Amino acid sequence: MSTLDRLTAAQGSAKRDVAAMTTAIADRDADAPVRAVFREDRYGLFEYAGTVATVSDGSRLLAARAFDSGTGKPTTPLRAFEALTELGDLDGDVVAATDLAHGDLASARLEHPLYGQFDVTGVALQTPDGSRTLIGEWIVADAGAAAPTVVEVHRIASAGDHDIAVPAQLAHVETDVL
Repeated sequence: MSTLDRLTAAQGSAKRDVAAMTTAIADRDADAPVRAVFREDRYGLFEYAGTVATVSDGSRLLAARAFDSGTGKPTTPLRAFEALTELGDLDGDVVAATDLAHGDLASARLEHPLYGQFDVTGVALQTPDGSRTLIGEWIVADAGAAAPTVVEVHRIASAGDHDIAVPAQLAHVETDVL
């Protein structure tokens, strides 16, 4: 299933399958890559794919985002969860992070010292002045340059060429991950 198809399915789903996600979380092997789709009012619908990190309270994180509460139950923003065999290639055409426009559907592969290599996919969100661009909660471009964690960026569809909901521009991003 393509990235666009997965996000479209998650957007169209009115109800979360908590039982299926709980089973998938429990069945995840240690250090196995996973994919998780989240929905937040501020960031819209976004997907992370990478290796899970377990923190001291027992909760598990994917790209700095908790997907379970330490009990194996999915967090409220989690919409879908699945184990992967590997991180695949990113869909779409390679672009510079600074070439993304607000509302473009895009994926970025990032490398972070705490979370390793992971992918984030969603609509590109910008500040009103266009100085910062985020995908999900991750800054991918700042002040005319790619963020230091960015390995590569792909545009899946330009703004207006997809049906994924686009949140409003971000008034501030001081608390977002860089």
